[in-house]
Amino acid sequence: MRSAFTVVEVVIAAVIATIAGVGLLQMNANYAFLFARMEQKSISSEVLSLVGFHADKKYHKTTKTLEDLLDRTYDIQNDDLRKWLGETKLDYTEHLIETITLGEEELGGDFGNYEMEDASETSALAPVIQFELLEIHVEGETIRGSVLHVRPVTL
Repeated sequence: MRSAFTVVEVVIAAVIATIAGVGLLQMNANYAFLFARMEQKSISSEVLSLVGFHADKKYHKTTKTLEDLLDRTYDIQNDDLRKWLGETKLDYTEHLIETITLGEEELGGDFGNYEMEDASETSALAPVIQFELLEIHVEGETIRGSVLHVRPVTL
């Protein structure tokens, strides 16, 4: 019976442990990268939502901070957040995709869930309503993306 490991067995065990350790470190680095990337995408998504909600023609082809885009709509108490909003600059551009016009047809008969009694006597024209379908693109140091926005057109 042997009482100890041979040198070859110890070296093989050390190599296996080293390979397993390197693999675990690589997995840890990959997961850290993926989590950081997911966090950045989450922030970008939130910023794009804010930009889409506060879109305005006056921002077209300008560089604005998030604080400018929010237009003092919100009372932000957190100084760190207010500083981040003021430091985050975005290049803002709008691209008109399509103008949508609603209400040019004569109403009568079945209109939505409401059925008119006599379409010949009560027919009327629906008011014309127009909307612009826009692609709003923002690009900054760490944030880049586009959002679709529907804006009513004043006639």
